[in-house]
Amino acid sequence: MTMERTIMTIFAVLGTLFLLGTSWSIGLQWRFLQSSETAIGQVVDLERSRSDDGYVFYPYIRYTTKEGQTLTFRNPVGSNPHPQIGDRVQVRYDPRRPSGATLSGFFDLWLVPFVMGILGICFAGVGYWGLFRFSGKPRFRR
Repeated sequence: MTMERTIMTIFAVLGTLFLLGTSWSIGLQWRFLQSSETAIGQVVDLERSRSDDGYVFYPYIRYTTKEGQTLTFRNPVGSNPHPQIGDRVQVRYDPRRPSGATLSGFFDLWLVPFVMGILGICFAGVGYWGLFRFSGKPRFRR
């Protein structure tokens, strides 16, 4: 096996694994959306973290479940611009485990499947294209 084929095989395998992970992650998010409850929360604090472009802010959200339990959580996805302290935001939580809440924005819910999908498409596309390209089969000539 040539070096090119080995590299393309690695790319194809990684891409396929990323695409399988994307499918699994979408399934998890879909099940979460089907079983989760929504609540209105309030930003009570912001955690500032340094990033390559400056700072990213992770909001701390306080919300009350339908059962009356008040909880606070740090959103796992940071942003800049960010919500302000006192802003009201929509929260999704699993009623069986209400401490595992998240904001209900698109990137808060779909960032992981989106990034894994993009990586999967890129790696698999390059890998399978390369395997076809370096397959050693004769190509059409004009």
